[in-house]
Amino acid sequence: MAFLGMAQVEVNLFQVLLNASIFAQFILLILFIFSVWSWSIIFRKAKTFASMKKTSLELRILYDEGKGWKEIDRRSGEFEGSPLLALCRATKQEMASPIMQAKSPSERILSIERTLQRSGVVQMGLIESQMGTLATVAAVSPFVGLLGTVWGIIGAFRGIGMSGNANLASVAPGISESLIATALGLVAAIPALMAYNYFQGELKSWQNAIDDFSLEIISTIDHQS
Repeated sequence: MAFLGMAQVEVNLFQVLLNASIFAQFILLILFIFSVWSWSIIFRKAKTFASMKKTSLELRILYDEGKGWKEIDRRSGEFEGSPLLALCRATKQEMASPIMQAKSPSERILSIERTLQRSGVVQMGLIESQMGTLATVAAVSPFVGLLGTVWGIIGAFRGIGMSGNANLASVAPGISESLIATALGLVAAIPALMAYNYFQGELKSWQNAIDDFSLEIISTIDHQS
């Protein structure tokens, strides 16, 4: 009996979606797209962060062992995707510049500092990519759901006006539409907001890691000059 009741609820929900107005279906479609879009970003960012942590940790261990630029360059394929590898490449390219050879040690350090700052900004921009999309989904979805809620309530009142009676049969379709829109708006917004806040913490950690590694590179070059 319980199974039959559950099946009936599912059928009724499906019927509500089929019988909803075109505008309500459009709202629900938007919310569904928002939800799928945000989840795809969440999984992709989580995978990217995990890969960056692994490769950056391995590179940092190699660097701290004092293996040198040649060894890092030789094994660079193992660290692809790491922001720290980008810093190493930018530093190596700057040091290989003919102009650098004519500079004094202090001027070389300043030039490398600027290079690392530029590279760090570029890397943080790549790491932050699509964060704005998560913020937009988290902020907009509840209001899109609210629009669907208001539209459903309007439909409920329209049903009362057409039937002349304020019974359940006349208001149920509109109320169902409004509740589904509200729920789907929250389903899209809550995971996006939680992921956004979590990834913000990750961004701060990566900013610190990039700054720390940049200082380590500058210190190493300063001692060698």
